[in-house]
Formats: sequence, C-alpha cells, structure tokens
Amino acid sequence: MGSGRECEQRVDERCLTPAAPRDASALLYHHHAKGIIAKRADYSFPARLRIKKKKDFARVEKEGRKLYSRHFLVAVLPNRLEYSRLGLVVTRKVNKRASARNLLKRRLRELFRLERHQLADNFDIVIVARQNADQCNFADIKREILGALYHNNLLKSSGKKQCRDN
Repeated sequence: MGSGRECEQRVDERCLTPAAPRDASALLYHHHAKGIIAKRADYSFPARLRIKKKKDFARVEKEGRKLYSRHFLVAVLPNRLEYSRLGLVVTRKVNKRASARNLLKRRLRELFRLERHQLADNFDIVIVARQNADQCNFADIKREILGALYHNNLLKSSGKKQCRDN
C-alpha cells in the first residue's frame, strides 16, 4: 500500500487550468512549505459514519430539526464529533419487498457518501423514508434531500452571500 502519499500530488499552474480533471472539486488544497499540495477528499463510508444505536436514533428524532420533503423526513442534530453520521429508517410501509427497501437505502447511503463534504457542520442525520419513496430514482432523491438541507442553510454553499445561477 505505501506511506499514504499516493493520494497527494503536487499542484502547479497546469492543474488549475480548465484542462484539470472533471473531479477537481474533490481536491482539497493545502499550503505546504514546498508549495501547494492537493489531497483527494475521502469519499469512503466507514462504519463510524453510521448511526446504529436505538438511543441515537431516538435522540436525533426527538431533539433534531425536522425537514420535510415529499418522500422523506430528514431529522438533523449537530453533534460534537469530527464527522457527520447517517441513520436510515426504511420500513415495510415503503415497500414490502426487502430488495426494493435495500436499493433505496443504498441510494441514500451513496448520496451521503458523495455529499457529506458539503455539510456546513458535523451533524447526526436520520432520514425516514415515506410511502412511495422507493419510486424515486437517484436524481429525485438527491434533489429532495439536498434541497431540504439547502433551504435550511445546512450546506456550505447555502449562505446568504452566495449567488445562484438562473
């Protein structure tokens, strides 16, 4: 595997031109004595990022701010950890087939994995799927969840000073 330096690369002016890779937003830039170092953002989803205990679910649902969308209820509570965590509730009311419920959970976890770096702070997030949520594709889920977070100023880019494109 190595020393972990594989994910770091030297950034020179060629990397900052329009010819940069499409996922250049995934690079985190750090100033270093030898210049600017780009480090790839961590997009893994380890077990520590999951809410597993019943008491944690209950605390977030009771004390957290609730955001409503057509297919989801999102409960958000700031935590004192150095990272955000996700908990999912997808009951048989959504779909009686376990395979359909599991597909929905995979889509929700993937959304969190890709977008957790955009959260304004570290939160415990519990997403409760409502009826017919299994009919949503990934784009619909992304629009609903991120829209609810954006409108409640829970994303980094949702500050008042940001300009929106037409």
